[in-house]
Amino acid sequence: MESQVTAGPRLSCSEALASISSNPAGHFANLTPLLMKSHERYRWAAGILDIRSDDKILEFGCGVGFAVEAVVPLLKKGVITAIDRSPLAIAKAVQRNVAAIKLGKVKLLKADLLGFTNEGIKYNKVFCFNVNFFWTNKSLEKESKQIRSLLKKGGLVYIFYGPLIGKGYESRLQLVSQNLEKQSFKVIQSSYNERIRCCYIVAEP
Repeated sequence: MESQVTAGPRLSCSEALASISSNPAGHFANLTPLLMKSHERYRWAAGILDIRSDDKILEFGCGVGFAVEAVVPLLKKGVITAIDRSPLAIAKAVQRNVAAIKLGKVKLLKADLLGFTNEGIKYNKVFCFNVNFFWTNKSLEKESKQIRSLLKKGGLVYIFYGPLIGKGYESRLQLVSQNLEKQSFKVIQSSYNERIRCCYIVAEP
């Protein structure tokens, strides 16, 4: 089977692992396997995106750039633009993807989704990993309008969450699907990957 979670203050994967490893018998020791799969989940997500070599892709809430790093090898003529409201996260993402930035494959900007101005550029795919407002907000009217304005005709939005513990993905998928459908998005696919404990939803405006 093929899952969801989101933003807020976050430790780097290495910091989280160091913290847990220092107290392996502690309350969170069982999370170590999930953190070990951190990079794998971004490669998995890049595969779900079904990237064409000339795609124009937008990631919002990009954090420190792990997903960008996974997408870049799949782009030949295409470009990924990634935004995050945290200047520290963007600085780390730049460091992680400096070679691809020099090649013109990556653009990294400090912005949130609603404040992002794309200068008329339209994207084939818009995606995010662990962005919470899709299931916590009472209304997605503003966010949905912005996503529609960013997508090319026939473009898709991909929403990823994980790793999730237990069956939390079931309610997450249900809530996100319902909230998207309230804004007249059509959910065309959703699934959960049990091995890496991540889920996703694909929708079209």
